[in-house]
Amino acid sequence: MLGQSRSGETSSKITLGYWNIRGLAEPIRTILHYTKTPFHDRRYECRGDGPEFDYSDWTDEKQKLGLDFPNLPYLIDDDVKITQSMAIMKYIAEKHDLCGRTPEERAVIDMVAFEIADCRSKYTGLCYNPRFDDFREAFVKETAPKVLKQFSTYIKKDFVAGEQISYADFLLYEMIQQYCTFGRHLVEPYENLVQFCKRFEAVPTIAAYMKSPDYQCGPFNNKIARFANNNS
Repeated sequence: MLGQSRSGETSSKITLGYWNIRGLAEPIRTILHYTKTPFHDRRYECRGDGPEFDYSDWTDEKQKLGLDFPNLPYLIDDDVKITQSMAIMKYIAEKHDLCGRTPEERAVIDMVAFEIADCRSKYTGLCYNPRFDDFREAFVKETAPKVLKQFSTYIKKDFVAGEQISYADFLLYEMIQQYCTFGRHLVEPYENLVQFCKRFEAVPTIAAYMKSPDYQCGPFNNKIARFANNNS
């Protein structure tokens, strides 16, 4: 499937579909840029100012793409059509040797990746909670420090698996950025996490992506969220 990237360049057969936010897709976009994989970044718009929103940009296409389990994000690579963000990440990572070199290393990377997914859910669960204001303080003072300290204790080398970058690093970087929407002071006590983010951002293809028109600083969540959304 051919298309245009956000910068206007003709892209290859791969299409990544997601809302026009960072959300679940930003680690996927970043790993595609890291691997220099051309792709069409199909960003769906959530329209309206609430309380009712128009999702038709996505729902009008949802059943027409040949997806077995129609959902966002999705990735289409010729005859390969995948939904579920972790499945997409691993598909790309497997093609570029970013899943680990041994069974033990792959298991550790997967363990960390799924732990990150759980911790990310704590963030999104709060941001989309109608009672966001009731639980914000507990997240900032208790949940976030506990999560960040746990990862700070774990990260002892340059990246999750040691000296070599893996797909879990893309997930960890994004989770840290999500938590920092509550203030960078949350991560500042953990110097190794600060340095991890700097190393990640300094990887040449990632740095180039982050300086390009394709990179989206925010929002992290969709309009329906109570925090870090289009209206924040």
